[in-house]
Amino acid sequence: MTTIRQEITSFLDGLVIGFLIASILLFLLLYADFVPAYSYLLALFVGGCVAGLITRGPWKGGVSAFFSGFFAIFLFQVTREFLSLDYEFSLYQIMAGFVAAIIGGCVGGFLTRPTLLVVAQQKGEPQKVYVCPQCSAEIPMKTKYCPECGTRLQKVPLTEKIQNITRTGGEES
Repeated sequence: MTTIRQEITSFLDGLVIGFLIASILLFLLLYADFVPAYSYLLALFVGGCVAGLITRGPWKGGVSAFFSGFFAIFLFQVTREFLSLDYEFSLYQIMAGFVAAIIGGCVGGFLTRPTLLVVAQQKGEPQKVYVCPQCSAEIPMKTKYCPECGTRLQKVPLTEKIQNITRTGGEES
């Protein structure tokens, strides 16, 4: 289970790293003259996808990618004068960039959505085991009869039996 602090941390990590990647790609692709003009969409999509991968979840990934794309475009607009870049975004291009960033964030978030991770973690967890009161054989959780002696089981978890043994000083009840 994740806490709110972990959720916020992953959201901010996705936002910052997505922003950095989108900004670097944006400057590289728009600074080179041989790259097509719509390459900024690719830069924002990749930055958004990384933000979604880190944030884990389509909704959170989309929001994180939107803000990382917003900050990347803002940084580009502010620094283009200093870098002597002649490229300027129109309102249409900015909206298309936001959409590309959001789609990338949703794709990245969908690939690492929490439900897939929870299922993977549950498979690695140990299975609950019960103990047969007759022969003390360990039996999987959803078994009605002991496979060793055939006794109908009253489910007593192994953990409870261990706790009872430790309470009584090593003697079984």
